[in-house]
Amino acid sequence: MSKPQARWAIRQWGSRLIGSRLFNAAVASPPVRRLLRPIEHAYVASDVASASAAALRFRDRGFTATFGYWHTDSDTPRAVLDQYLACIRVAAGSDYISAKIPGLGYSTELFAELAAAAAQRGLRIHFDAEEPDTVERSQAFLDRVLAGSPARIGWTLPGRWPRSVRDVAWAAERGLRVRVVKGMWAHPEAPDADPRHGYLQVIEALCRQRIEVAVAGHDIPIIQSALSSLRSAGVACELELLRGLPWRSQLQVARRLGLDARVYVGYGRDYLKHALAHVLRHPRVMLWIAGDMLRPGR
Repeated sequence: MSKPQARWAIRQWGSRLIGSRLFNAAVASPPVRRLLRPIEHAYVASDVASASAAALRFRDRGFTATFGYWHTDSDTPRAVLDQYLACIRVAAGSDYISAKIPGLGYSTELFAELAAAAAQRGLRIHFDAEEPDTVERSQAFLDRVLAGSPARIGWTLPGRWPRSVRDVAWAAERGLRVRVVKGMWAHPEAPDADPRHGYLQVIEALCRQRIEVAVAGHDIPIIQSALSSLRSAGVACELELLRGLPWRSQLQVARRLGLDARVYVGYGRDYLKHALAHVLRHPRVMLWIAGDMLRPGR
């Protein structure tokens, strides 16, 4: 097996593990959480105040930032909304917050409260990607609430899912700003789909629709191709990076194209699952984590 084939096999194994019930149960267990706490602290803000402080620090360095609460299954929809409202209250230096529709329990009342608060502060609400079995319900929910919503809305499309190419048209018809990601969870209809190929297919579809796009990720060849294509098509776009991962080379790509960069700051206990996802798909991330843990003042 060649090195590229081995890397692909590792990433596919990691994707399947992340989507399994066993993985989610293990991550939620107290012994595992204690063991992996250093990873979590290296990459997650502890609360909304520390997330806001991080966003302000990034603003002072010339970056736009966004942040949002990553809920757990034990959180009630009302508790999740309260965290989102806290984000809105301290969103200085940000023009939108990130949220998750399932976290709101698909409640039209809670969404209305969130949309009103965001609109009052002139903020957009961007909905992150969730597990593939939530997509249909989340899109149907948005179709019910968008017409009367005062807030601007964003939507995330994972390249790993073949349906995302079709969903570009759905987002464009509703005037949604789009963030493109590789995607954490494999889609059951195409568990072996290549997320890199899918990512660029989504970008190609977005170039035709000409709606505003955030290119999210740290895969240099992919973001370079994506940003170049969008820029050539005259599509408004920016690079979005995840707090905690190296980004010097990625920033160079954006700057060569004259584009802005944004940093995503997540907070909440569920962030550990996402940090582990990066480790499982990209084992070299362990070296970055080790460096972060050894570096004073991190």
